[in-house]
Amino acid sequence: WAQVGPSEVNPNVRLSDIEITYDRDGTSDYKATMVMSAPGSEPQQFDLVADVNWVLEETVITRTLTSVTASPISRSEETESLARSIEQAYLQTPPVNLIIQSLDATSLILLDPQTGETQTYQRSSD
Repeated sequence: WAQVGPSEVNPNVRLSDIEITYDRDGTSDYKATMVMSAPGSEPQQFDLVADVNWVLEETVITRTLTSVTASPISRSEETESLARSIEQAYLQTPPVNLIIQSLDATSLILLDPQTGETQTYQRSSD
């Protein structure tokens, strides 16, 4: 599944090119591009790859992050250090419960009840 449109984590962090698989065995592969920006500095871009376990109960998907790798697009000592910090922060996040609002052969719409954000995915051609 490919997410339609970017997702804003906070005003300084934006995710785009988000793709996630939901395999029958309860595992997922997650890929995204993260752009971090701060006033007065150049935006930093990272490729994120994560392994996620998921469980479906009724209309709620619970996703638990099991591993993550952040790879800076422009490598330097600073961006490598920042990448390790991003990985540690992601690994400390609790499981996320998402409510399936709609699911059909081509689209999946999830609601994050904590943030109120709706995530729309289109089925990838893979």
